[in-house]
Parts: sequence; structure tokens; C-alpha cells
Amino acid sequence: MDSSERERQALDILDLALQQPEAEQEAFVRNLDVVPEDVRNRVLELLGWREESGTDIKTAGALIDEAGEGAVSAPAQLKAWKLTGMIGQGGMGAVYKGERWIGDFDQTVAIKLLRRLSPTLAERLRAERQTLARLSHPNIRQLFDGGETEDGRPYIVMEYLEGQPLHVLFEGRDVQLEERLDFYDAVLDAIQYAHRFGVAHGDLSPANILVTDEGVLKVIDFGISETLAEEPAEESPSLGTAGFVAPEREAGRPGGVPGDIYSLGKLLAFITDDMDAPRPSDLGAIIDKATREEPSQRYASASSLREDFHRYREARAVEASDPSALLRFSRFAGRHPLSIGSSFAGALVLIAALAIISTLFVRAQTAEAEAIRRYDAVRSLARSVLFDVYDELKGIPRTEDAKQLVTELGQQYLNDLETDPRADASLRREVAEGYVQLGSILGDSNKDFFYDPDRAKELWTEADARLTAILSEEPQNREALLALARLRQLQGQTAYIAESDREGGKALYQEAETLFTRAREAGPLPEEHLVSLLMTKRTIADIDFREGARDEATTKMEETFATLGEEIPEDGLTPALLSTRSNMLRTRARQSILKGETESAIADLDAALADLVHAEEQGKETAETLRSRSIIHWRRAYAYHQLGQSEKSIEDYEQAIALNDRRLAIEPDSEDAQYNDRSWSAELSLPLGAVGRFEEAAAALEPAGRWYEARHAEAPDDARYQRNLLVHHFQISELHRQSGDAEARCGELAAALSYADMMEASGALANEDAQALEPFRQQLAACES
Repeated sequence: MDSSERERQALDILDLALQQPEAEQEAFVRNLDVVPEDVRNRVLELLGWREESGTDIKTAGALIDEAGEGAVSAPAQLKAWKLTGMIGQGGMGAVYKGERWIGDFDQTVAIKLLRRLSPTLAERLRAERQTLARLSHPNIRQLFDGGETEDGRPYIVMEYLEGQPLHVLFEGRDVQLEERLDFYDAVLDAIQYAHRFGVAHGDLSPANILVTDEGVLKVIDFGISETLAEEPAEESPSLGTAGFVAPEREAGRPGGVPGDIYSLGKLLAFITDDMDAPRPSDLGAIIDKATREEPSQRYASASSLREDFHRYREARAVEASDPSALLRFSRFAGRHPLSIGSSFAGALVLIAALAIISTLFVRAQTAEAEAIRRYDAVRSLARSVLFDVYDELKGIPRTEDAKQLVTELGQQYLNDLETDPRADASLRREVAEGYVQLGSILGDSNKDFFYDPDRAKELWTEADARLTAILSEEPQNREALLALARLRQLQGQTAYIAESDREGGKALYQEAETLFTRAREAGPLPEEHLVSLLMTKRTIADIDFREGARDEATTKMEETFATLGEEIPEDGLTPALLSTRSNMLRTRARQSILKGETESAIADLDAALADLVHAEEQGKETAETLRSRSIIHWRRAYAYHQLGQSEKSIEDYEQAIALNDRRLAIEPDSEDAQYNDRSWSAELSLPLGAVGRFEEAAAALEPAGRWYEARHAEAPDDARYQRNLLVHHFQISELHRQSGDAEARCGELAAALSYADMMEASGALANEDAQALEPFRQQLAACES
């Protein structure tokens, strides 16, 4: 073994030794019988050097002067930066203080010089740096620059910070609980922000959280440690800090967002340890949920964890504790006096009425006449909980806990009502409608806080049984027909969108259309059901178009517009119907784009946007209206790109992204909004590349790719994620075409079509997509010939 190899092994073992208690470090090294004696002696020598000097040991990489023969000294300068002294070393490399020596202003920085990486990991780190440079957050150490030395070692130029790691700060002075929790909240804010960009930290621990001399918390080493942990085990310095790393990472699997959630839980445990008073039980519940063994049982996102943490700090019931619905209701109502002068007050008036329900049930036993009156009042109120109250809360951000307790209480009291001897057929229908409504909440994948598709299907089965039984007795019961039609529409939506089952989804939508039509024979439909009928027809047209039945799709869209005109005159359109017509125009515009009728598409999109603006003038801005407006700008951006009007396309893409950001402020955990954020940023690369802004285009593509790959890794057979990656590689291939790199373009075409083959093999490739892919298959064949 040559001296450089001996040094490398010694430094790797030294890293392990330094993770042991100080009194046990020497024994730990001496007991490593499988390690060659000369390596053990070198580790002991380094441990002794640290003790004699009283200085932190410089571990791993190349010890600049102390490493011995074979070590490579750091260069005196790196591009615009001059190295002025070493700050310290660790398993990943060395950190230096540096000064800008080129340019018109002075700047002090920290420069991390990493060890050499494999070619694959070096390329991955280059991409990491591009993403990390986009992170701009007051609690994240800023990345300024990066590159490689002449001998191939990566380096990163970062914000220079003077301060103490979190654990050193806690050891040095008495930090009270509230201040500790303020620090933790800053960490959560930083991690939540980074996750939006598809960046996981990978090694969250007190050592990687610095509090500056000014009292500002900074999360450091963002994203780098997890990338380096993908090196082969014999080369990788660490899988994360012991005691804070997730079990899946210890087992050699990727950590990602779930790994960060686990580390955040462990960090909260560390922050709240060693206090004078016992840790509050709700904080313990948050820790337990965040650090569960199975990633799927932890918080779904850093945003969800932060929301629960804020509930604790605001004396609200935390999700992790899962108290009874009634207890959470009483806490919630007690925090919000009815005198508040906002739209929330209207919802709370209704919610507060729930408090009398239990009393009404008791008092309803006293006298028959009084019981009937009170029973009817309870029945009316229980129904309003699931519809009026929930709908009122939908438009109010940060009310997830209120919405959940409303759904639970509503179901509880509907169930109690149904078992009452006075229950009749109409009540059974109302209970079924309640189940449909609950299922629509739990079955909506955009609502991560509630999403429980299995439970939604159970509720829909309960509703189906009740409604089918009523219709077998009364085939023309209009209310039951409408309720069953709405149920079939929701089931069709789940099959078509969430499960990628076009055939099953279309059959359910067609059954819904038939039921709505039967109910319509008795007279004009109530607005909510007219909206459902129009959206059902529109979706059938969309499925037909995707399956290649374009004539049938065109006919169905014309029929949909005609139905709206028959039911409601132009001057009678409400905000809900204006929004629905806008949606229909959007769908027709999409079909026009794919048929090459781009000018017609833009006209429809202009009209769709005008309808939404008119609707908002009559109503209010909500997450849903923001979603609709952003989609119109996104579709129109692509249409302008097709026409070669790149500047207009860029403007519309940027407007779509800005509107989606406003939506994310209302519902930060919406996976749909998060997807749009990445997807539309990636599509922005098309017009950017068309005007020669290639670096910006490449930077726009990168976060989406990481996001898609992470989801595909979690569910490799899910056709949605396969299609995401198919489109993503086509976008990269188009950028290579625009920049004139034919070889790279061919490689991306091959990658894209590999995902198309996966979809085709599982039957998930729509005819529309198969037809659109044919020219690209021909281009790939030309590449290979």
C-alpha cells in the first residue's frame, strides 16, 4: 500500500473515530483488527496530534501540509478568488477563507474544495451547483460560484459566515425554549423553500446549522452531502450525521424529501432536549410522526411539518396528536371570536352552530313535538356542515385543520341521524350526498392534507348503495339521479386522471352524462349540476380527442357549448358558469393547437381569459381562479411559441408562473401547483432557446427533471411520471437542436422514447401521443443510421 492510499484510509477511519465519544476514540481505533497496523497507527498519530495541539483535526481529502507524501496542496487562487487560509477540513474536503482579487469590489467568501469525484458524480455536482445558486433565502448559505481545479477537484464559493454551530451555541449559553423554537422555525422555512426547487439537504444536523454573530440562523452544506453520498461505499465519506440520518439512507437508499423530514424530526428532538421543563406532549407527537421508520408514514412535506409546528405554537391541536374531532373543534372555535370582521366570520358563525348539536340530540328526547322540530334543525345543520361551511372555508388559506374537523363532524352527525327511527328516504339520500361530498374531498389529489383515495372509494361505495336503492324504488327521483350523476363524475375523474384509466373513466363519465340528462328532462338543472354536466361533456370530448377520435371530440365540444346556451342566456352567466365556459374554451383551444389551428386557439384563450376576469369581478380571487388563469397563460404561451412569437411566449410563461406562485401562497402543499411550477418553468426553455438564451433555458429545465425523476423513482410504473420524463427529455432534445448539438439531441430523443415504450407496454400511451411521437421515432432512426 502506497503512502497516499494509507493516508486516505486513515482519514476515512479518523472520520468514524471522531463520531465516537472523546474518551472512547482511541479504543475504537485499536479494536479495528481488520485495519492494517500502519493505518491504525496513522489514525492514532492524528488523534494524538489533535490532542497535543488543541486544534480541530483536519480530516479527509488532502491534508495540506500534514498529509504526507502524495497529498496535493490547494491552489493559491481559483478564478477570481484568492485563498487566504484554511478554515477547517472534513470528510468531503477542506474549507478555506478567500478574497475576491478580480473586480471592482472587495468580497470575503468561504471556498469548499472537495475531493475528486467519479465522472458521474462530478457531472451531478455541476448540475447541483446550478440549482443551488438559484436558492436565495435569508436562512440558507448563499452559493456564489463554483468550478474545478486543474487536477479535477470540484470547488464551491459560498457566503462567508462567522458564528457557531447550533449545538455549540446551546452548550455555551442558556437558550430558552421559545428562542430554540424560533431557530427551528427558521430551519423549517429554509428547508420548505429549498424543497420547492427540488433540492433536499441530505445531512440536516446541528453541525450544519450555523448561528452567526448577528444572531441569524443559516443552513449550510445544502444538497452537497446527499450527492456525495451516492459515491460507492468505499469512497463515500458518510451517509449523514449519526443520530440524524434516516433509516433508508443508512440502508443505502436515497433520502430525498422524506430523509430531510426524518432529520427535521431528530433536530426538533435535539432542540427540545435538556430543558428544565419536560418536553410538551404535542412536540413529542410531531417528533414521533416526523421520525417514523416508514417514509410514507412521516409528514408528506416540510410544509406539512411546518404547518403542524405552527399549530403547536399557536396553541392549536396538532395533526400528529390526532385528538377527537370535537376536541379540535372546541380549540379551534375558542381561538376565533365571532366578532372578527372578515369572510372567516361567516364561516365561523356556521361552525359555531355545531356546538349545539350534541345538546339538541339530548333535548330532542323530552317531547315528541319539540323532538321533531329539533331533529329537523339538527338535520339541516349537519347537512350545512359538509356543504355550506366547507365551501366557505375552501377559499380561506391556512384553514386545513378547520376543514378537516368540519368533514369529520359532518360525517359523525349524518351517521347518527341515519340511525334515528325518524330517518326517511330523503334523509338516506342526504346522507349519501354527504358521503359523495366527503369522498370528493378525500379523493382530490390536489389536497395533500386530506388525500386518502382508498377511504374516498369506501365512502363512494356507501353512497352508491344508498342512491341505487332509492332509484330502484323511485326511478325518477330527481335528487337521487343528480346525486348519483355527481358520484359517477367523481369516480370517472379518479379513474381517468389519478389512475390513467381512460376507458374506465370514459364509461363512468358517459353514465354520469346519462343520469344528468334524465334529471334535466324534468326542468332546468340547478347551477352546480349544470356545471357538473358541462364538465362531464367536456371531459368526454377530451378523452375522444386523446384517443384519436377528433371528429367525435369536435362534435361533443359543440354540443357542450350548445347545452350551456340552452340553459342560460349570455347575460345570466354567474361567476361559476363564466369559469366553466372559460374551462371549455381552454379545452377547445388545446385541441385547436394540436390540429394546427393555432390562431383559433389564441382567440379561444383570449375569450377564456376575459370570462375569468369577468368572473373575478363578480366574485373573489381564490386558488382555483388563480389556477385557471395561470393555465390559460400557459396554453397561450405554447401557442405563441408554435407561431414563432417567442417574446410573447416568454411573457405568457412568466405570467403563468407568477400566478401559480400566488396560488402556492394559498395552498403551498398542492402537488398540482408544485408540478405546474416545475413543468412551466421547464417549458419556458422552448422560447428561451429560440431566442438564443441557452444558459437560462438549461437552468429552467433542471429543477423539473430532478422533481420528475424523484417521483418516478418512488413509483416507476406510474404512467404519469413516465410521461413527465418523456416530455422532459423531448424539451432537452429541442434545446440541443436549437443550440446545434445534434449528438446530444439524438441521446435525449432516445431517452424520451424509452419512456414512451414503457407507457406503450403498459397500455398507457394515448393514441394522440403515439401519433405525435412517430416523427420523432423517424428522427431517432436517422440518428442511428
